[in-house]
Amino acid sequence: MDRRFVALICAAALALALWFTWPLAALLSDHVAGRSVDAEQFLWSFWWFREALVARHSSPFVTGMLYYPEGVSLRYFTTNTLHALLSIPLQPLLGLVPAFNLIGLAIFVATCFSMAWLAYDVTGSRAGALLAGVAFAFGPTQLFHWRVGQYNMLSVEFLPLYILALRRLLRAGGWNWRAILACAAALACAALCDWQFVIYLGLYSLLAVGAALARSPREWRRILPPAIVAGALALAVLLPYVLPMLRELASDNPYMLRKEIDTIYHSADVAEFLLPNPASPIWGGWAARQAAALNAPGIIPTVVSSSYVLLALALLGALAQRRGARFWLVVGACFWLLSLGPRLKWFGTQTDVPLPYLALFQLKLVQITRFPARYAIVTQICLAVLAAYGVATLLRAGVQSRAGRPRTWLAAL
Repeated sequence: MDRRFVALICAAALALALWFTWPLAALLSDHVAGRSVDAEQFLWSFWWFREALVARHSSPFVTGMLYYPEGVSLRYFTTNTLHALLSIPLQPLLGLVPAFNLIGLAIFVATCFSMAWLAYDVTGSRAGALLAGVAFAFGPTQLFHWRVGQYNMLSVEFLPLYILALRRLLRAGGWNWRAILACAAALACAALCDWQFVIYLGLYSLLAVGAALARSPREWRRILPPAIVAGALALAVLLPYVLPMLRELASDNPYMLRKEIDTIYHSADVAEFLLPNPASPIWGGWAARQAAALNAPGIIPTVVSSSYVLLALALLGALAQRRGARFWLVVGACFWLLSLGPRLKWFGTQTDVPLPYLALFQLKLVQITRFPARYAIVTQICLAVLAAYGVATLLRAGVQSRAGRPRTWLAAL
């Protein structure tokens, strides 16, 4: 991508971030977005990281300010570590609340850019890449995480970057150290945004490396070792962060483990994927009532809706570019299946039909995550790539027919 196109993406993303979060920009210094408790939790986390590291010269992953006087470990607390660290130099310059809000707005811009970069690398279409970036960064799921103040799950900007770096590594076939280091850096940064992302990207890596080996089984020496090294480098960077977490998880009766029923509560119902965006100004009220009826009382379900336009473009892209789209269809379907949780929820009815997530749930690390519906984030990345294929198909059709060009641009818009 050239500089002009990068500037266009970033400018469009910034304008949309200000629009979708308005009036936050006008209240930057004394308001935060998000439901009470969740947003305040992350605001406290940003403050605590600076307080612990700069003022107290202590670990930010342990505090005596909660559950005083015994204190408590914050290893499994959703600290949004990377952005909390980035906020430290900004807090004395701007203040805690403005720094917190500016980082939130920057996440939207970075997510749009990283998704557009991945879509452009896959499809070669600028218009498709721009649509993919906007559709993913400002889609219903991301705006839901913003509205409820879940900054850890909003911070998905490194997921497309890791997928892009791994794609280039596997396509290069060999010791492409630039791609290896990019994979390791993106994976480490994603982990420091929220450690659950390591599970998502680890599963994606198994599918991507498996697909590469299936295409070229004789090239396994050029595919497998570089991918393993990339993961090992990321693990080496994260080792001081990961080892205490593993020790805590191996202790007697760790508090963070969840029961299967809690995981079921936070699994997606099949019907939720068909509902419009609950935040829509047109039919959002109806969609929110339908989503509430599909879930247990008191549960705030993760929004997994997708734009119908995005779905239509993704379908067009899948049909028109079957060879290139096949991998993204398979990966998207796998993560969609995982987002349904351990047992199928079918249009408001809880069944006993076991699903693949039940096997993953036997791992202690997965038991902690609690929200299978969030696996749909990777499905949405795949849908955005397929939609970029769809836009590219429309534009090619318009170029071949001058009469159809205005209709094509309108459809792409």
